[in-house]
Amino acid sequence: MNEKVSHIKYIDAYYSYDTNLKKVNFPVHEAYGFSRRNAVGDYIIAYIREVFPTPNKIAAGLIIPEGSLLSSFNKAAKSVFNFELNSNVSIKWRDIVIFHNGDRSDSSVMETTGILHEVSDSYVVIKDPKTFRLTPLPATEHPKHHPHYYVIPKSLILEIKTDGKK
Repeated sequence: MNEKVSHIKYIDAYYSYDTNLKKVNFPVHEAYGFSRRNAVGDYIIAYIREVFPTPNKIAAGLIIPEGSLLSSFNKAAKSVFNFELNSNVSIKWRDIVIFHNGDRSDSSVMETTGILHEVSDSYVVIKDPKTFRLTPLPATEHPKHHPHYYVIPKSLILEIKTDGKK
């Protein structure tokens, strides 16, 4: 674990219950804490570390996928997606994790299925989404109540599959 406090700026995917998504806006979040990277490139930020009984064990923190970093998000804006709007899609992507008193060491892998509503330089919008956290197990639905839209930064996407037009 790094002994210096890091300052990281990042963005996150989000969902909306609005029936008409008017504007996509990614607020920039900030995290401060002791940091290290894991094998897949996630940043683990420790807000609180234990002193006793286990020195330096993370008691509370964040796991931020590299694609959430503001610099990675801006680089991904150049990527091109050639998928047809209104087609059914399935997207696997990495998500930020907030944890307390746990031994988490990597970000969650999510899967969102729905209708491709919008594609911009930096994000995709899925209409009528259903989202499940695939890892860590057990798989769980997120959120419990289905939103109308899910906005996912391209920089977090691992894989997209489509089965054509709706």
